Amino acid sequence: MMPKMRQANPLIWLLLLLTVWALLAASHLEKKTASGNFYVPETVSGEMTGWEAAPRLGFGGLAVKDASGALVAAKGGTYVLKDAEGVVSKTGRTNDLARREAELGRKHPDKTLEVDKRTDSRSAQRGREQDIHDANPSAHAQNGGLDRINGIDPKNPRRDEYLKAGRELP
Repeated sequence: MMPKMRQANPLIWLLLLLTVWALLAASHLEKKTASGNFYVPETVSGEMTGWEAAPRLGFGGLAVKDASGALVAAKGGTYVLKDAEGVVSKTGRTNDLARREAELGRKHPDKTLEVDKRTDSRSAQRGREQDIHDANPSAHAQNGGLDRINGIDPKNPRRDEYLKAGRELP
């Protein structure tokens, strides 16, 4: 019979396995620094290797750096969907305007998406979405439009904050 000290303890093996797994996972993580509500990629040597908080760019989420280091328009923002006569049938916000245009193009091929404002700030998107929703009653579901809900619930405690952020967009 083997002495107790020489028997393999499954808990030790499990602990060893978890330690190796954690070390491998940690070696593949990207460093991130936070100084704002959202992140935009910072390019290093033409590759996405690091992150920088968007407020440091001085654009409040209105621009991001591309692979060459140049500033480009934000990826997200607010939009309106219009029919052939130019009547707004939907208002909305997204973190990726190109993707949303493709999605809505497949679902509503007879309508055209027009970008209202570009921003990657979620607060500004919400406020601006509510303003364009209010300005376009033809988009409301009760009037035959595609908007079923408000951009911001009237009871939302941060409603005024969102509306202010949306109205400060250029």
